[in-house]
Amino acid sequence: MIASHLTALLLLATAAPPPAAIPADLSALGPATRKPKQEKADRQQIEALFQALDAALQSGDLAAYSAAMDFPLTLVTDGASGAPLVVSLDQAAFEKAVAGYLKPPPHLKVASRRTVVLLSDALAQVVDETTLTLGKTKGTSRSAAVVVRREAGWRLKVLTESGWAELLAAPAPASP
Repeated sequence: MIASHLTALLLLATAAPPPAAIPADLSALGPATRKPKQEKADRQQIEALFQALDAALQSGDLAAYSAAMDFPLTLVTDGASGAPLVVSLDQAAFEKAVAGYLKPPPHLKVASRRTVVLLSDALAQVVDETTLTLGKTKGTSRSAAVVVRREAGWRLKVLTESGWAELLAAPAPASP
Protein backbone atom coordinates (compact mmCIF):
# COMPACT_ATOMS: atom_id res chain seq x y z
CA MET A 1 0.00 0.00 0.00
CA ILE A 2 2.81 2.41 0.87
CA ALA A 3 4.60 1.63 -2.41
CA SER A 4 1.46 2.41 -4.35
CA HIS A 5 1.11 5.77 -2.58
CA LEU A 6 4.77 6.56 -3.18
CA THR A 7 4.43 5.64 -6.84
CA ALA A 8 1.44 7.95 -7.18
CA LEU A 9 3.29 10.80 -5.48
CA LEU A 10 6.39 10.28 -7.63
CA LEU A 11 4.34 10.21 -10.80
CA LEU A 12 2.46 13.32 -9.82
CA ALA A 13 5.67 15.08 -8.77
CA THR A 14 7.50 14.28 -12.01
CA ALA A 15 4.60 14.91 -14.38
CA ALA A 16 4.83 18.15 -16.27
CA PRO A 17 2.96 20.40 -15.66
CA PRO A 18 0.81 19.43 -12.66
CA PRO A 19 -2.94 19.57 -13.18
CA ALA A 20 -4.80 22.56 -11.80
CA ALA A 21 -6.44 20.24 -9.30
CA ILE A 22 -6.72 16.53 -8.73
CA PRO A 23 -10.19 15.46 -9.83
CA ALA A 24 -12.69 14.93 -7.03
CA ASP A 25 -13.73 11.67 -8.74
CA LEU A 26 -10.66 9.43 -8.35
CA SER A 27 -12.23 6.86 -10.69
CA ALA A 28 -11.18 9.23 -13.48
CA LEU A 29 -7.50 9.17 -12.46
CA GLY A 30 -4.74 6.66 -13.17
CA PRO A 31 -5.30 2.95 -12.52
CA ALA A 32 -8.97 3.40 -11.64
CA THR A 33 -9.65 4.21 -15.30
CA ARG A 34 -8.22 0.91 -16.55
CA LYS A 35 -9.87 -1.83 -14.50
CA PRO A 36 -9.96 -5.23 -16.24
CA LYS A 37 -13.28 -5.95 -17.93
CA GLN A 38 -12.89 -9.67 -18.76
CA GLU A 39 -10.93 -11.10 -15.84
CA LYS A 40 -11.95 -14.73 -16.30
CA ALA A 41 -11.04 -14.79 -20.00
CA ASP A 42 -7.81 -12.87 -19.39
CA ARG A 43 -6.74 -15.30 -16.65
CA GLN A 44 -7.44 -18.25 -18.95
CA GLN A 45 -5.42 -16.66 -21.76
CA ILE A 46 -2.50 -15.91 -19.43
CA GLU A 47 -2.55 -19.47 -18.08
CA ALA A 48 -2.57 -20.74 -21.68
CA LEU A 49 0.49 -18.55 -22.37
CA PHE A 50 2.38 -20.15 -19.47
CA GLN A 51 1.28 -23.64 -20.50
CA ALA A 52 2.62 -22.95 -24.00
CA LEU A 53 5.90 -21.76 -22.43
CA ASP A 54 6.09 -24.96 -20.35
CA ALA A 55 5.50 -27.09 -23.46
CA ALA A 56 8.12 -25.18 -25.46
CA LEU A 57 10.62 -25.59 -22.64
CA GLN A 58 9.98 -29.33 -22.31
CA SER A 59 10.31 -29.91 -26.06
CA GLY A 60 13.25 -27.53 -26.54
CA ASP A 61 11.32 -25.45 -29.07
CA LEU A 62 13.22 -22.16 -29.05
CA ALA A 63 10.99 -20.54 -31.69
CA ALA A 64 7.82 -21.25 -29.69
CA TYR A 65 9.51 -20.10 -26.48
CA SER A 66 10.56 -16.81 -28.10
CA ALA A 67 7.12 -16.31 -29.62
CA ALA A 68 5.73 -15.90 -26.09
CA MET A 69 7.95 -12.87 -25.42
CA ASP A 70 7.39 -9.18 -26.15
CA PHE A 71 10.83 -7.92 -27.23
CA PRO A 72 12.80 -6.14 -26.00
CA LEU A 73 12.45 -8.33 -22.93
CA THR A 74 13.63 -7.17 -19.52
CA LEU A 75 15.25 -9.76 -17.25
CA VAL A 76 15.71 -8.96 -13.56
CA THR A 77 17.87 -11.31 -11.50
CA ASP A 78 20.75 -11.47 -9.06
CA GLY A 79 23.76 -13.68 -8.54
CA ALA A 80 25.75 -15.34 -5.80
CA SER A 81 26.89 -11.97 -4.45
CA GLY A 82 23.29 -10.76 -4.16
CA ALA A 83 23.90 -7.86 -6.53
CA PRO A 84 20.90 -7.27 -8.77
CA LEU A 85 21.26 -7.43 -12.53
CA VAL A 86 18.75 -5.94 -14.96
CA VAL A 87 19.20 -6.53 -18.68
CA SER A 88 17.12 -5.75 -21.72
CA LEU A 89 17.42 -8.29 -24.52
CA ASP A 90 16.29 -8.26 -28.12
CA GLN A 91 15.13 -11.53 -29.63
CA ALA A 92 18.54 -12.61 -30.95
CA ALA A 93 20.29 -11.94 -27.63
CA PHE A 94 17.53 -13.72 -25.70
CA GLU A 95 17.69 -16.79 -27.93
CA LYS A 96 21.47 -16.91 -27.63
CA ALA A 97 21.22 -16.70 -23.82
CA VAL A 98 18.61 -19.46 -23.41
CA ALA A 99 19.31 -21.83 -26.31
CA GLY A 100 21.57 -24.16 -24.34
CA TYR A 101 19.19 -24.36 -21.37
CA LEU A 102 16.05 -25.48 -23.16
CA LYS A 103 14.97 -29.11 -23.09
CA PRO A 104 15.54 -30.23 -19.50
CA PRO A 105 16.14 -33.91 -18.68
CA PRO A 106 13.05 -36.02 -19.48
CA HIS A 107 12.80 -37.29 -15.89
CA LEU A 108 12.60 -33.75 -14.45
CA LYS A 109 9.17 -33.13 -12.93
CA VAL A 110 7.92 -29.56 -12.82
CA ALA A 111 4.89 -28.37 -10.86
CA SER A 112 3.83 -24.73 -10.90
CA ARG A 113 1.30 -22.71 -8.97
CA ARG A 114 0.62 -19.34 -10.55
CA THR A 115 -1.07 -16.28 -9.12
CA VAL A 116 -2.27 -13.78 -11.72
CA VAL A 117 -2.97 -10.17 -10.76
CA LEU A 118 -4.71 -8.28 -13.53
CA LEU A 119 -3.84 -4.59 -13.44
CA SER A 120 -5.82 -3.62 -16.53
CA ASP A 121 -7.01 -5.14 -19.81
CA ALA A 122 -3.42 -4.85 -21.07
CA LEU A 123 -1.19 -5.42 -18.00
CA ALA A 124 -0.86 -8.25 -15.50
CA GLN A 125 1.63 -9.62 -13.00
CA VAL A 126 2.16 -13.34 -12.54
CA VAL A 127 3.90 -14.91 -9.56
CA ASP A 128 4.94 -18.50 -10.19
CA GLU A 129 5.88 -20.87 -7.37
CA THR A 130 7.63 -23.86 -8.92
CA THR A 131 8.71 -27.19 -7.52
CA LEU A 132 11.33 -29.14 -9.47
CA THR A 133 11.96 -32.81 -8.77
CA LEU A 134 14.91 -34.64 -10.31
CA GLY A 135 15.21 -38.13 -8.89
CA LYS A 136 15.34 -37.73 -5.12
CA THR A 137 16.37 -34.07 -5.32
CA LYS A 138 13.63 -31.49 -4.90
CA GLY A 139 13.86 -27.72 -5.13
CA THR A 140 11.47 -24.82 -5.10
CA SER A 141 11.67 -21.35 -6.55
CA ARG A 142 9.59 -18.25 -7.09
CA SER A 143 9.58 -16.05 -10.12
CA ALA A 144 7.50 -13.13 -11.29
CA ALA A 145 6.56 -11.81 -14.68
CA VAL A 146 4.87 -8.80 -16.15
CA VAL A 147 2.75 -9.76 -19.12
CA VAL A 148 1.30 -7.36 -21.66
CA ARG A 149 -1.52 -7.77 -24.14
CA ARG A 150 -0.56 -7.16 -27.75
CA GLU A 151 -2.56 -7.74 -30.93
CA ALA A 152 -1.24 -11.31 -30.96
CA GLY A 153 -2.38 -11.89 -27.36
CA TRP A 154 -0.64 -11.91 -23.98
CA ARG A 155 3.19 -11.86 -24.05
CA LEU A 156 5.93 -11.76 -21.41
CA LYS A 157 7.61 -8.37 -21.06
CA VAL A 158 9.54 -8.62 -17.76
CA LEU A 159 10.88 -11.82 -16.19
CA THR A 160 12.19 -11.77 -12.62
CA GLU A 161 13.90 -14.69 -10.90
CA SER A 162 16.86 -14.86 -8.58
CA GLY A 163 20.13 -16.64 -9.27
CA TRP A 164 20.73 -16.20 -13.01
CA ALA A 165 23.28 -13.35 -13.11
CA GLU A 166 26.31 -15.58 -13.59
CA LEU A 167 24.57 -17.60 -16.30
CA LEU A 168 23.59 -14.44 -18.18
CA ALA A 169 27.20 -13.27 -18.01
CA ALA A 170 28.60 -16.63 -19.16
CA PRO A 171 28.29 -18.09 -22.64
CA ALA A 172 25.37 -20.51 -22.98
CA PRO A 173 26.27 -24.20 -23.32
CA ALA A 174 26.03 -25.71 -26.79
CA SER A 175 22.55 -26.88 -27.77
CA PRO A 176 22.16 -30.66 -28.07
